[in-house]
Amino acid sequence: MSKRFNNQFKSAAILLLVTLFVLTGVGCKGGSKDCKEKARPITLEYWTVQADRAALAGLVKSYKNDHPNVNINIRVIDEARYEQALLEAWAEDKGPDIFSINSLWVRKYLSKLEPAPASTLLPFEVLTGTVKKELQCVLRAREGYTPQKFAATFVPQVVNDALVDNQLYGIPLSFDTLALYYNRELFNLYNIITPPDTWVPFTQLVKKMTILDRSDNIVQAAVGLGTAYNVDHSVDIASAIMMQNGARMTDFNTNRVIFDQPVMKDGQVSEVSSQALLFYTDFANFAKEAYTWNNNFLSSRDAFIKGQAAMYFGYAADRNYIRSKGPGLNFQVAAFPQIDGAQFKVNFARYWLETVSKKSQHKEWAWDFILYATSEKRAKTYTKQAKLPTALVGLLESQAKEDPEMEVFNNQAMSAKSWYRGQQPEVAYEIFRQLIDEINNGRRSDLTKYLSTVVAKINQTL
Repeated sequence: MSKRFNNQFKSAAILLLVTLFVLTGVGCKGGSKDCKEKARPITLEYWTVQADRAALAGLVKSYKNDHPNVNINIRVIDEARYEQALLEAWAEDKGPDIFSINSLWVRKYLSKLEPAPASTLLPFEVLTGTVKKELQCVLRAREGYTPQKFAATFVPQVVNDALVDNQLYGIPLSFDTLALYYNRELFNLYNIITPPDTWVPFTQLVKKMTILDRSDNIVQAAVGLGTAYNVDHSVDIASAIMMQNGARMTDFNTNRVIFDQPVMKDGQVSEVSSQALLFYTDFANFAKEAYTWNNNFLSSRDAFIKGQAAMYFGYAADRNYIRSKGPGLNFQVAAFPQIDGAQFKVNFARYWLETVSKKSQHKEWAWDFILYATSEKRAKTYTKQAKLPTALVGLLESQAKEDPEMEVFNNQAMSAKSWYRGQQPEVAYEIFRQLIDEINNGRRSDLTKYLSTVVAKINQTL
């Protein structure tokens, strides 16, 4: 046999061994055929709007340590074009295996979501033997959630959003709520320690901190509030005030919007939604004492960063943006104000769920990664690195102690709510913004009647 033939034979043999290794996915000598079959190399595509790629990459790396056969490609897409990117990918049948969705989108995309399994059974590499060590392929189960266990583990609004007909369609990595950012230096000028925690003294503070020139132009705004399009999260803020005032946003039995309906309050029928919306828009009404804002500002967040507004209503997720755009800004965060004398607190939630595509070829692996990433140990690591509040009831207190910046948000998590906006939540959002705009343009006297028209428009989208 020639030397050349021997070399060719050796090369072929090495190639065969490499091929067998790749096909099995692990270097295990032992283990069942089923285990080795499941350990074949796979790649999961993961699309998200989560801004902290490093924190997500850390989750992927630690998961791969346990499952070296699994590669996970993270694609972070800007929130403004994220949904369109998903729709285009699905149209070409090239969508991701795992993807984040806004908590309001669950029913919108229900037909595209794979519900969570009761458990997963997937391979691990285990080193066995005493004298002669060898890798063994072992199947291990990871428990999922029953509806009862999920309800006991996550904050209430997550349970309301993620469970549909007792099936789980998504799990959050974090949970965010509206809070009040305030400029520490401006507050020092007025000898104010923290903003009031209820609306009546808050309104008094707004009057105190608003500065107009001789032509009644706003020189210094107290807060970006009252308008529709240049107040970030305007619909969320207005909705929160409505719910605090007793408005029922939706009927849980029919999933229909009903915030136009009056309710019994203090022993009499009260138009609670109209009252709350008029209160909200008063901050942009020149004829009112609370006037502090108008459409001449670009946005409430940018005005706060530039020092043009002393306060800003935003989420924990806004913190990194504020710090990057205003590195010298000295700010702190306080709780979202409540109705004076209210028996219960009402806050507002906005967050994302991690979900699995029904068309994924690796559904069990995809769900296994989500269960792993959202477990208490991994979620604690992720939220600490990403600087986001936790969604896990069991971590609320400990995270607040370890990271005081999360305390305000974690204290609000159990009382945070949202409301169902149908299969086209972005359309409902726009209708609501138009409602605010109409009030500011003079539709105040017939607001109660007009609300019925607005509710009918939103219900048409459900």
